Amino acid sequence: ILIMSAGGIGYYQFVFRPATEVSVFIPPPKEIVYVSVVEGSLDPANEGFFAPEEIIIVLGINHTIVWTNDDPGILHTVTSIDRSSEFGEAAAANNYIDPGSSWNYTFTHPGEFKYKCTPHPHMMGVIHVLPLPDELIPKETDEMDHNTN
Repeated sequence: ILIMSAGGIGYYQFVFRPATEVSVFIPPPKEIVYVSVVEGSLDPANEGFFAPEEIIIVLGINHTIVWTNDDPGILHTVTSIDRSSEFGEAAAANNYIDPGSSWNYTFTHPGEFKYKCTPHPHMMGVIHVLPLPDELIPKETDEMDHNTN
């Protein structure tokens, strides 16, 4: 961009700075949600597979889930249907849960996350992650220290 002034022609350069990453406040969970891989889940005729099968969690309240394989002698997985999500990538990296063992994941984004057991695709579950309610997000006040020295 050229700028003309009474003293002649000047040159002004704009500097592009990318936007900084926005951080979202998510407090640590107050509760942990537990899911059991039910004994007998290998059998499609079983009454249940993941207990509970459908979960609603809220960021900042109970957004960590622990899956425990309570099916003796059988390996199971928690495999996201959408492997492109953070949950999908984490589940793929930690795929098998040995009998008596657990795997956990802490959600950081709202959304719906469907999952299954890869060797037993009749076993399916869904997680609904709701955003942190506005009333729980800390508000900036004049009393907060902004380091404005």
